[in-house]
Amino acid sequence: MLQEAYLMNVEGRAPDTRNPAMAGGAVQPWADAPAYVLIVDLLAMFAAVALPWSATVTTVLMVGWSIAVIPTIDWDELIRSLALPACALPLALFVLADIGVLWSDGPWEFGLQAVNPVSKLLLLPLLLQHFRRSDRVLWVLIGFVLSSAIMMMLSWVALADPSTLTAALPVEQALGRHQPFTLCALALVGPALVGYLRGQTGAAFALAGLGALFFSHELLVTPAQTICIAITTLMLVLAIRHLSRRLAMLLLGAAAVTGSVAWAASPLLSRPIVQNVVQHHLTLSGGGAMEGRPDWRRTMASLAEAPLLGHGTGAMRPPFAADARPPQQMRGTGHDVQTQSLYVAWQWGLVGLVLLGAMWIGHIRLVRGRDGIAWVGLTIVVQTCVGSLVSGNVFGVNEGWVYVIGLGAAGGVALRRRVGDPDKASAIVADADLPVGSVF
Repeated sequence: MLQEAYLMNVEGRAPDTRNPAMAGGAVQPWADAPAYVLIVDLLAMFAAVALPWSATVTTVLMVGWSIAVIPTIDWDELIRSLALPACALPLALFVLADIGVLWSDGPWEFGLQAVNPVSKLLLLPLLLQHFRRSDRVLWVLIGFVLSSAIMMMLSWVALADPSTLTAALPVEQALGRHQPFTLCALALVGPALVGYLRGQTGAAFALAGLGALFFSHELLVTPAQTICIAITTLMLVLAIRHLSRRLAMLLLGAAAVTGSVAWAASPLLSRPIVQNVVQHHLTLSGGGAMEGRPDWRRTMASLAEAPLLGHGTGAMRPPFAADARPPQQMRGTGHDVQTQSLYVAWQWGLVGLVLLGAMWIGHIRLVRGRDGIAWVGLTIVVQTCVGSLVSGNVFGVNEGWVYVIGLGAAGGVALRRRVGDPDKASAIVADADLPVGSVF
């Protein structure tokens, strides 16, 4: 009801329209100047470009962006946007993390440290509102893809000649980061298909080729379980929503063949999955736990101690933490837990899990459109959901910024379509809509 009320409230007036007479919602005249808006957009683009290389630089740029965007905000419009679950639920999760310090059994300093990663979610409503008005969304998305492509190429070079790793330290660090490359491999599928359907075969094959390079890098250089599950999930979504039955079967068959070849060609890809199966069998049979893997019996017992509200923000080390980590690395970070689901359940219980799931559902509903940018947004949310069940954490440094910046940009375009200004949104995506079940 609240979401429909918000859409009806803003429908019929362009998102760029501002009312200087609105009490508390007035925007400074100089903040509407094209040069100033360009600066705000460039800060967001540079943050996306820096993300594959340095989370610290990205954090600094996003802090600068959050300060620069304040004069451009229509506060009345921002408050009304909180009727949208996509905007309200991230704030609710942040509030839960804040008040969770009150019942935590850990020191206050650990509680405050644990709140810090969740604070990224505060920028989501600002990003959604800004990119609902901005026409430079593609700058952010393309900048991130090109930056990731450069790092991927350097990674291939470093793989061919390991001596180059010394001169390319960020590349060495990036070899352990899966999310940017995985995201690019998955997100390029939609735009490539759009280009093909619009007759732009050159651009379509270029995007598909770049996506294939990202895909092969993830399978052969830094194999991970997340990309296998995420690709399977997204291919099913693409096949069900946008492809004919014949092409869907062809696509799924090709994916199965590719996965089988990759499984055989890269033992590192299958090893973690096989280890998980063996670990699950050992745990159920009482045969012990492998180092660094959660003991699910102890996990369930510890979560049952505080099922509703959890143990509080920054709670002391949970019993399912990786035993190899020193205590000072286990507290208040969220990286001590194998999955985000356990991290949220341990600190905030069932209430936290419900809020997290509702937030993801709200974001999926926001980006459920049929254009290429909506596919990018859907890819970000699905990959994060899959990662949270395997090894990811949206509250992590890199993962959190990828989610917030990417979804903020893609969701802004989706929000613009829904509030009554589809013309400008179509100009951004160039009328690049994916068909529904009509391809071939």
